[in-house]
Amino acid sequence: MNENALETPELSQCVGPVACVKCGTTEGLSRQWFEKTYTPKWVYVGLLFGLFPAAILMLFANKRHRIKICFCSACWNRCHKAKIISNLLAVPCLVLFIVGPIFGLAYKSWFVALASMAMAIAIAIFIDRYTRSASPKCVLLNRESIVLAIPGHGEIDMALAKF
Repeated sequence: MNENALETPELSQCVGPVACVKCGTTEGLSRQWFEKTYTPKWVYVGLLFGLFPAAILMLFANKRHRIKICFCSACWNRCHKAKIISNLLAVPCLVLFIVGPIFGLAYKSWFVALASMAMAIAIAIFIDRYTRSASPKCVLLNRESIVLAIPGHGEIDMALAKF
């Protein structure tokens, strides 16, 4: 283990091993804020009543875990870039999902409506997969806890890292 990393007061406060939560390395670490949101499964029943009721349920039922954990510079850059890209792609995804059916009705074309909604769903799937590939592996996420799998160190409960 990197002895210099233990001497840094910032890193000595890390929960679990002093290692990058994404790749497990002990070199060039820094503590960064990481957020993961827990959405209960029952919230998705609200989609049966439309997007607006589901959004309202999510506002009240979601639980955001905000923790400060160790990342190496390469993993942090990738995770931070993935968050920016996913936020930028969310706008066209929502526009396609909402405006596409309106254009489909205006042009009396089911193809335009369905194609725009399919593109929005494809963008949403890409966003989810890209963000997951850049984020630390979360093995347990519920209302009370978040457990991350750190390569070479096993599964660590990050409940003490919350601020």
